[in-house]
Amino acid sequence: MSHLSIYKTGIGAVSASLVINAIRSLAKHINAEVVSEVSDVMNREQTVTIGLKTSELPNGIGFLVEGQKLNIIGDPWGVEQQFNELKTLAENYVKAYKCAVQARNVVPTAQVKTEIKGRNVVLEVCL
Repeated sequence: MSHLSIYKTGIGAVSASLVINAIRSLAKHINAEVVSEVSDVMNREQTVTIGLKTSELPNGIGFLVEGQKLNIIGDPWGVEQQFNELKTLAENYVKAYKCAVQARNVVPTAQVKTEIKGRNVVLEVCL
């Protein structure tokens, strides 16, 4: 049955601006469209902090920051594999982005390189 589901990520101590910047960066890497609403198969829409749409996920996958915790929202009906792959990649990307921001806070001249390998995100920080 089609409906929007909310998935708790366990990623805490994040701000909306950090998540927005991370997801915008991820969108560039994967050639996804950045959106502010996602929908279910019946076109019922939900506003999100930031969302992504791809050719494989035309209804999108959304990211909500509530109380400094990141939740993911979307309707995986009929696209479960693609949804779960992007959900996992996005979680890993936000974690890596958060680490990169923390590294730059400690060493402002730190050079950061991010590489996506499947669902994994490789973060290289040169101090």
